Amino acid sequence: MAVNKDTKLIDQVEVPSKTDVIKKLQERMKENQKMMGDRAGTRKILEIGE
Repeated sequence: MAVNKDTKLIDQVEVPSKTDVIKKLQERMKENQKMMGDRAGTRKILEIGE
């Protein structure tokens, strides 16, 4: 997580491991946004190439 310097919102970026389930990552990120309330920024899951 990082604070966006322009908007002061908290952005989330996840780098999934080979064993992560993307749907569960997305659900966890949505829950994090709920906890952040008005400070919640963007969510992004990075795809890692082989």
